[in-house]
Amino acid sequence: MMNGRNNNKIGFWLLVLAVVGTVLFPPITIISSFPKVEVSDVTFILLTIYSVGLNRIALVNVLIRYKWLFISLIVLIFTASISIIFNDRITQYRDWFEPLKYIKLSMLLAYVCLYFKGQEVNKIIKYTFFGILIFNLLHYFNVFCFNEYIEVFYAPKHHLDLFGLNSIGEPSTRRMLGTLGNPNNNAILFLLFVVYFLPKRASELGENDVYASIASIFVLACQSRTGLVILVLILLVYFILRRKNRKHIFYYIAIIGFGYMLLQLSGNVYLGSLTDLSLLESAKRGRFAQWNLIFNEMPGKWILGHGVNKAFLEERNIYAESEYLLILFRYGLIGLFSYASICLMFFKSSISSLTSKGGMMILGVLIIMIVSGITNSPFHVIKLSVFMVLIIGMGLNLTDEQKS
Repeated sequence: MMNGRNNNKIGFWLLVLAVVGTVLFPPITIISSFPKVEVSDVTFILLTIYSVGLNRIALVNVLIRYKWLFISLIVLIFTASISIIFNDRITQYRDWFEPLKYIKLSMLLAYVCLYFKGQEVNKIIKYTFFGILIFNLLHYFNVFCFNEYIEVFYAPKHHLDLFGLNSIGEPSTRRMLGTLGNPNNNAILFLLFVVYFLPKRASELGENDVYASIASIFVLACQSRTGLVILVLILLVYFILRRKNRKHIFYYIAIIGFGYMLLQLSGNVYLGSLTDLSLLESAKRGRFAQWNLIFNEMPGKWILGHGVNKAFLEERNIYAESEYLLILFRYGLIGLFSYASICLMFFKSSISSLTSKGGMMILGVLIIMIVSGITNSPFHVIKLSVFMVLIIGMGLNLTDEQKS
């Protein structure tokens, strides 16, 4: 029989494969009518069988230690399931993949709390970061026709067709797509790296400051207006709570300013639309039009929503473009309350230990979830939600270490 250390080691590497594989590798289509399969879908099954078989006592202890957080996740799973049943969609197998996704994320959070401890995981996240940087640079500059041979497996055709071009085919802004295949989602991924790498102590500038600043520049290269707003907000909260000295503040301002100027000089001026009121008004009208379409479908469905019912939105060309509107449509006001309770549990975990690196990590992820959720749906993008779970779980472990 294997000892506990070996059990944790095998669980650790299975979890590494689940998280890193999901972020780095594209999903694959096995059956056309089924959702695409991510690396984490396969490794999650193996990890669950392994953990329940050999580590179930430690796993139960994790679930008990963070019981209110997992209860809030169970409420969302239960709400999604009831909504599907209430809308008479119990035989629509596509709908059931959403509550299954929530189950997977909940258990991955438990596995992170169980297996991801110590310095080894930090090295793996750094190597993953380097790999994503290289991938994005190859894509951004289309080295060796990278976009035609590799990026095509990650990005939708319309994003690649218009990469570096405007709507009439003229050279225009390049928005970095990366392994997410979407510039806004890619910016959120780099924001998560910023949150992870921001240093724990108000010490001299060091290695993690370099990584956080590089991630910040890549956020800018994604040309996401929401991403830039979140980046400024995260750094502002970080400097206030960690009481960083002027040298740190000047360093990050200089780095972000340098990155912005590089983009301006290279002709990538999309971020300049932050001050273009006409473009902002146009973007606002487009989103409001989509949101109105969702509100128009809500009468009689306000309590439990429509069920998942992806086909309903697809047939009508409705795009939620908001985490909150997507949850409202699918699961109604009860679903929104369930999601809000999860965010509240994250906030409670962070606020109880803001002096620790772990508390700041959880708070940073929460800021990303809340703000980006206004114009995006990161919780329902599996590559992002898996990485969010990783950082939150590691944050919980770090807060526990400080308390003990």
